[in-house]
Amino acid sequence: MSEVLHNTWIELEEGTFCFILGRCHDCGAILEEYDEETLGLAIVVLSTFIHLSPDLAAPLLLDIMQSVGRLASSTNFSNQAESMMIPGNAAGVAKQFLRCIFHQLAPNGILPQLFQSNIKDGTFLRTLATSLMDFSELSSIAALSQLLEGLNTKKNLPAGGAMLRCLENIATFMEALPMDTPSNLWTTISNQFQTFFTKLPSVLPLKCSLDSSLRIMICLLKIPTSSAARERDKFYLSRSVILELLQALKLKSPLPDTNLLLLVQFVCADTGTKLAESTILPKQMIASVPGCGTAAMECMRQYIGEMLDFIADMHTLTKLKSHMKTCSQPLHEDTFGGHLKVGLAQIAAMEISRGNHRDNKAVVRYLPWLYHPPSAMQQGPKEFIECVTHIRLLSWLLLGSLTHNVICPNSPSVCMPIPLDAGSHVADHLIVILIGFPEQSKTSVLHMCSLFHAFIFAQLWTVYCEQAAVAPTVQNQNEFSFTAILTALEFWSRVTPSILQLMAHNKVMVEMVCLHVISLMEALQECNSTIFVKLIPMWLPMIQSNLKHLSAGLQLRLQAIQNNVNHHSLRMLQGSGQMSTITAVLRKWLQCTQFKMAQVEIQSSEAASQFYPL
Repeated sequence: MSEVLHNTWIELEEGTFCFILGRCHDCGAILEEYDEETLGLAIVVLSTFIHLSPDLAAPLLLDIMQSVGRLASSTNFSNQAESMMIPGNAAGVAKQFLRCIFHQLAPNGILPQLFQSNIKDGTFLRTLATSLMDFSELSSIAALSQLLEGLNTKKNLPAGGAMLRCLENIATFMEALPMDTPSNLWTTISNQFQTFFTKLPSVLPLKCSLDSSLRIMICLLKIPTSSAARERDKFYLSRSVILELLQALKLKSPLPDTNLLLLVQFVCADTGTKLAESTILPKQMIASVPGCGTAAMECMRQYIGEMLDFIADMHTLTKLKSHMKTCSQPLHEDTFGGHLKVGLAQIAAMEISRGNHRDNKAVVRYLPWLYHPPSAMQQGPKEFIECVTHIRLLSWLLLGSLTHNVICPNSPSVCMPIPLDAGSHVADHLIVILIGFPEQSKTSVLHMCSLFHAFIFAQLWTVYCEQAAVAPTVQNQNEFSFTAILTALEFWSRVTPSILQLMAHNKVMVEMVCLHVISLMEALQECNSTIFVKLIPMWLPMIQSNLKHLSAGLQLRLQAIQNNVNHHSLRMLQGSGQMSTITAVLRKWLQCTQFKMAQVEIQSSEAASQFYPL
């Protein structure tokens, strides 16, 4: 009989519901379709077989349950709820089958065994959760408790891939549970998870994905016990994640690159943003961290200053790169640092934007030097290097802000950490670098790369003002757009004389500055900037007057810019119908800028030779 049932359910597993050995009693033809009653009777036969001969059924049990689960999840009517059970209906019989089997075999440890298994049907655990939901003998919440009890009583948890598979199955099952439903089992489950989590570090591989564990934690934050807990214990899980992130940033915790970015995404999701997809953190992994409230930002808020110090430190990426080589084998050491800093910058930019309001409280608290640039009498070596550090930090913050606005275009609030009224002050910081560069550039590689940081910031600030001008959720849109464009033009009117002064030093300086200005024009042209059209009449004569000092390559790039000026104006007129294309171009430019900034920081930190990735 077991052989007959095995052959039968191979067909059912493939979704055809055909009995290989089923033939018509009258003509002997093989039957290919069955009515609801016959399918229901077939399930009853299977149930009887498992009940009377569990030892014979054991090898087939997982396949049988998944096959019946597919039938249990089927619906006859479009308006039929997933948990609705129709008497006599084959899906209803299938659900009752799952209830009876798990109730019968729960004392035999079927739940821990099932969740450690490789479940091919992606919907089976969700179907199981909905089938048990209103089953008084073994509810889905009680099943979760029995599962944890079975795992915790094991002397040794399964290690490696088996444990990762178990975590994935638990997360999938919990996401289908009514986590906000009151139950006297939630306290027990919370305690069971606390015991379970303490055992995980000893059985998980060093380099593994944490997304399943984070999904479980997010589900636990929804249970009524969490909302009714004491204030100290209310955000225990979120606080633990934040502390782990901080330990990793201080190089005290050997986290793989994927896990570290997942922790950053955990905070991003709570603050209303998300990381850009990459080879390190693909789209599906980012989506696996739900965007519900986890209080992660509340736990992170007191560490914003430390996070800004990490972003501003020139040497953090080099230290992180060396640290990860000693504890694991990172596959993305050249791109990981940029992704990490931009992710942290997104968190900081969102927090500063929310706290600014009308009096710019947050930006003054976190960046007290912003409105107090060095005066003309204070422009010495100390002020020069401080301005370079400030400009680099502002560049990362602008990059985080622009990345959020591109990745989350429908966000209810605009991410603007640096107020537009600070434009003249940031211009003054930039002027200190431009004026001091000829003398200070000979001091070190860091000083040598200061011109690169100055022009990268100028690019980012121009695009930042551009994006602020078209922000869809700003009140008094026309007035704000005019202010944003005016801020960018005023910025360049203050900075351009210092650029001309820098070019007056010698031929080497002329070519170096022209290289940066041409790269700036190419970037703004590529991003379809409206400000570019207003600025190019000022920039072109400045470069053309020094054309004889430029290499053939730079002259060709300049000619290409001039050839594309009319085409650029035409694109601006047609731009309203190409928003998706413009967004894609801007995203690509931001990724390239992110990579350049990270690489220059690493080169400078390692005291490498002069490096201009333009």
